[in-house]
Amino acid sequence: MQEPAAASYADGDWQAAFDAVGNGIMILDANLNVLRANCTLATWLGTSLEALTGRPCFELIHKTDAPPEGCPAFYALRSHHEEHVEQEISSMCGFYRCSAYPLIEDGAVKRIVAVINDVTERKRVDGELRLQTEYLAVLHETALGLIARRDLPALLTTIVERAAALLGAPHGFLYLLEPGGGEMELQVGLGAYAAHRGRRLRRGQGLAGHVWQTGRSLVAASDGDDLARDAPGGSARRSRVAVPLLAQGQVAGVLGVAAEVEKGGFHFDEIALLSRFAELASIAVDNARLYEAVQRELAERRQAEESLRRSEAAFRLLFEQAPIGMAITNLEGRYLRVNEALRKTLGYSPEELANMSFMDVTLPQDLPLNLELRQKTLRGEIPGFRLEKRFLTRSGELVYAILQVGLARDAQGEPLHFIGQVVDISEGKAAEVALRRSEARYRTLFESAGDAILIYNLNGRLLAANRLACDRLGYELKELLQMAPGDLESPPYAGWFQERMEELRQHGHHFFETVHLRSDGTPIPTELSSRLIEYEGDMAVLAIARDVTERRQMEQRLLHTERLAAMGQLAAALAHEINNPLQSIGSSIELVLDYPLSPGEQQEYLEAVRQEVRRLMDVTGRVLDFARPPRSERQPVSAADVVRYALALADKQLEQSHIDIQLDLPEGLPLVQASHGEVAQVFLNLIINAIEAMPDGGQLRIAARGAGNTVEIEFADTGAGLSAAALATLFQPFHTTKEYGTGLGLAVSYNIIQQQGGSISAANCPAGGAVFTVSLPLAPAEEAI
Repeated sequence: MQEPAAASYADGDWQAAFDAVGNGIMILDANLNVLRANCTLATWLGTSLEALTGRPCFELIHKTDAPPEGCPAFYALRSHHEEHVEQEISSMCGFYRCSAYPLIEDGAVKRIVAVINDVTERKRVDGELRLQTEYLAVLHETALGLIARRDLPALLTTIVERAAALLGAPHGFLYLLEPGGGEMELQVGLGAYAAHRGRRLRRGQGLAGHVWQTGRSLVAASDGDDLARDAPGGSARRSRVAVPLLAQGQVAGVLGVAAEVEKGGFHFDEIALLSRFAELASIAVDNARLYEAVQRELAERRQAEESLRRSEAAFRLLFEQAPIGMAITNLEGRYLRVNEALRKTLGYSPEELANMSFMDVTLPQDLPLNLELRQKTLRGEIPGFRLEKRFLTRSGELVYAILQVGLARDAQGEPLHFIGQVVDISEGKAAEVALRRSEARYRTLFESAGDAILIYNLNGRLLAANRLACDRLGYELKELLQMAPGDLESPPYAGWFQERMEELRQHGHHFFETVHLRSDGTPIPTELSSRLIEYEGDMAVLAIARDVTERRQMEQRLLHTERLAAMGQLAAALAHEINNPLQSIGSSIELVLDYPLSPGEQQEYLEAVRQEVRRLMDVTGRVLDFARPPRSERQPVSAADVVRYALALADKQLEQSHIDIQLDLPEGLPLVQASHGEVAQVFLNLIINAIEAMPDGGQLRIAARGAGNTVEIEFADTGAGLSAAALATLFQPFHTTKEYGTGLGLAVSYNIIQQQGGSISAANCPAGGAVFTVSLPLAPAEEAI
């Protein structure tokens, strides 16, 4: 291609733009001759454009006949790459940056564009800055170490240490503004200030406070307000300099150093150096705080992301594996997602539900309320809703359910979708119907029961009572419900309430006898069967009270009959015991009446008569006392005394039957809570049975001992013992092994001991004979004392 002539570049518009450039520009040919130059370059060279055209560039610029060392145009011509060099050009009286850009065609350099920039002013400034750079070299080196630190406490310590080192001072301090902005706290102390870490000051207080107040560097040669002026190991006077640490144009802290006055004061350049160091230190502190904030934010963000991830995973797991139905529907009600539990309840496949809405599976009668509540939720009138509704399954069955619905919204509060939870309560509904029927049956049984029924809580407050209880006790129901169970019992029995409650808590049930009082004070002998139940969600006591007045009267008659029967068994012995004194009396009276006796002899026989009469009165008194109906009230009594009383009644029969009595009744035996007369009848019955079991005589051993909360009394004979059949039915009514026995003696005895709150049992002795054991409860501690 033919090279165009120089005149071809003379387009006016292009030349104007070319000349307007502030840099010198030349276009060179492959021989480094100038094809075109702009006015700026001509001005710098002090010549015209015409004088530049056609001449070698090195001749014009460097005044040489050949390209000098470092000529960028020459290097670009050879390397085919752009070249740059800064150099002093004496012909243009300054420093210039020369750049050469080769234009290559067909693998050869056809032209070179040379651009010359005047950098003289920059070189001058660089020279001035070089001195400052050297002056601040130490500052720079120190500051670099600060900027790289991220641990704020360690950074603050390093700032004070390096500030002191920069100025050759042994002491230093650094205050930072508290978050509230009311005080500054000494964060780091060096040298004499180390012991004052944590000290606080207000704006305008001391040197640091004045720096805070003014925002300027201050120097103090006196120590009047120096908090470390009395520190040991230093001069009494120090020169101090303090500079502000700025953050966003506001004082965020104060950095200071101190040296003894003997060292001399701080120079202006040292203060300037410390100020510049403080600027870098402020940046380092900001960086460290920013780093801490970023790290906290990153940690919080990672935590939030992890929480979100876990939450989403938990939601997916909860949604899919939830035991209750869950569904997500769009704002129009179409199903977006349905979990397995709801699909199973409705009987539809996921594909079927994807083309359905909640309206398709809702009983038509329940749909209006459902739609109304959704609209209220969309309008923001309610946050969500809960209702009981009925669903229709794929097979047409009806499902009762509790529906809980919430509305999910985006960050701007716009509705996204509905989330619903469905709890199938069909079984609960059936159970509810069954429960109502059961409650009706219970109420019928409760009110029509043949016994009084009371329900009270564990604190002793009555909760319910049937009609029979109200009628028997003579109270209205509302009156009964204001009373405690103890209020219904006679005083001797009411005091046992807490002990009975403790037994209920331990065993869950309890059976005992008590005496209830009507509202008019009439006593009602009562058997009370109690057990723990759950009543209205709490533990309570169900007590069934049976009126045993008639049975007690019958038992008393039976008991009296048994006592007379026992007396009948003792009659022969009693007749003999009465006959002997009567014979003695008859003989004494005949002697007094029929024979002449001296007054002294008459007095002797009459005294004998009086003694025998007293003996007869004692015998008949014991018989009458035993035959009289006993008192049934339980009170503290001595079991040993009752044993001795029963032995006294049977004394003659024991003597005639040649029965040897062995007693083991320890002193200090605890008192028992029992009826003396009734227990005496039991003991006498056991003694008579033992006599009859040993027709040829034998030994009867009676022993008593304490056993926990009871006293046990054993009656062991040396008779033939009891057969297995007899042991099985021993305490049943009308069971007897005697030819003329009634079979009621042991049955009555068993009943008496049960009523006393005790027990009676029988067994065979290993060495032969039978042993009967009676167990009676101890008397309450306050009564026994």
